[in-house]
Amino acid sequence: MRPRTFAREIAFQVLYRDDLNPEKATAVTTYGDALLDQGRQTRELTEYVRHIAEMASQEEGATSDEAENYSQWIRTPSLVEFSRLLIVGVKSQKERLDEQIAIAAANWSIYRMAATDRTLLRLGAYEIQQTQTPAKVVIDEAIELAKRFGGAQSPQFVNGILDKLMHQKGEMANVESQMSQE
Repeated sequence: MRPRTFAREIAFQVLYRDDLNPEKATAVTTYGDALLDQGRQTRELTEYVRHIAEMASQEEGATSDEAENYSQWIRTPSLVEFSRLLIVGVKSQKERLDEQIAIAAANWSIYRMAATDRTLLRLGAYEIQQTQTPAKVVIDEAIELAKRFGGAQSPQFVNGILDKLMHQKGEMANVESQMSQE
């Protein structure tokens, strides 16, 4: 698995856990002082990943590739930071992301969606809108995570909603470009 793909998976797992257990959401919380926050968030996230790595290594059929993914993530500050930024970004913009997803999903309430799909949509929507990662890469990564963690229809559902959000972003960029030229 590619390193940034694994970093997205870590972000997804933290966001999914926090979505299902909001009262127990401890990893990567918002504090006050930016530098202290970043250090605390990074430590909490690293501890969480160590915990899930230990659990994964104890499972039957655990592979050395999985252990290497965790190990590489922990040893690579840029991957830890990428995961942390995704988590903090999604959490801080959750309401706005939910509104955009609900509009794109037309007849679906955000809370009627499967928790895995909802979490992947939030993560994908944030990354499409707020990072330099090409939207098609974000969508492909979200589809792969949906195949691994979601239901039978999850990949198509996630693809459809994120594709709408990608096109909406493109339309907004064209409108802004035209307005700036006038």
